[in-house]
Amino acid sequence: MPQLHGSWRQCLWLLVMLMVLAADVRADAVGREPFLWRNAGPVAATFGLPRARSARLPGTDELKVDLLLDVASHFTRGSSATESVLIDGETVTAVARFERGFGADWAGSVELVALRHSGGILDRFIDQWHDWFGLPDGGRDAAPRDRLRMVWNADDEQRLLLQDAHAGLGDLRLGVARQLHRSPQRDLALRLDVEVPTGRSSRLAGSGGIDVAMGLSLSEREALSSLGLISHVTLGVLRPSGDDLVGARLRNLAGYASWALVWPVTDRLSLKAQLDGHSELVRSDLKQIGGWSVQGGLGGAWRLTPGVALEFGVYEDLRVGAAPDVTFQFALRGRY
Repeated sequence: MPQLHGSWRQCLWLLVMLMVLAADVRADAVGREPFLWRNAGPVAATFGLPRARSARLPGTDELKVDLLLDVASHFTRGSSATESVLIDGETVTAVARFERGFGADWAGSVELVALRHSGGILDRFIDQWHDWFGLPDGGRDAAPRDRLRMVWNADDEQRLLLQDAHAGLGDLRLGVARQLHRSPQRDLALRLDVEVPTGRSSRLAGSGGIDVAMGLSLSEREALSSLGLISHVTLGVLRPSGDDLVGARLRNLAGYASWALVWPVTDRLSLKAQLDGHSELVRSDLKQIGGWSVQGGLGGAWRLTPGVALEFGVYEDLRVGAAPDVTFQFALRGRY
């Protein structure tokens, strides 16, 4: 994980303390929302796949603040008659997301992203993890450790080559949402997200175009209440754009979905299980280049105060090669 300069660490701790002290004690849903997850694969992540979110929008003048850190480890390779790919490295993504309610049933959001592609430091740990649990490693143990090399060749042309560490801004996401239904039993919301190209597509930090997504989110608190569970479902469609990397291979439309189950064990502790997936983003013989994906995650949230929660989750690629081998997410989520 990248090292932070002392002054940056101090600023981060100050921000954390302000989030904790200023939280709204009425925010009883904090910690019981889905993970803010999406496929962190180097190609898939350049397009505007939305993160799963709760269907309960902030009320008028209420503010949601989510600070995320994703650490994704990649190792996958494949080839066909016309294509070959090797994805080896680590991506650290920092996200600051702000959503504010306005009017009776509307909310607007902005999501700021910074990321770093590098060789990373997790290879040894992940090799041991695979050994402990007898999991396949796809040849990871024979590759150089902590190496950054992402290369894709298609139709006798090198479409991607990234082997020097890169840090910078990702694409900026703007959103608007409409609360369609709100009750103690369930919430339903319609969301529109637009991702604009502020990241460098040549360094796998953005798509190079404007991506538009629209989806429905349902948060259900009654149907599984006998089991003590809260359910969150998201279904939507994405219109990706930008041809800097994949050219005419880009799909015109892609679907995405998420299903999360939250178990509030105590007032402070909630455990979570979540599935996320999307359809094919890029026409390719290789699933590593924007192929359809399903990922599964486990983790939980601990309420530091009634209005602030600390989350941790671990995600695995259930369709091996179409998403990172493993992704760790740390999040601090507050309501104001």
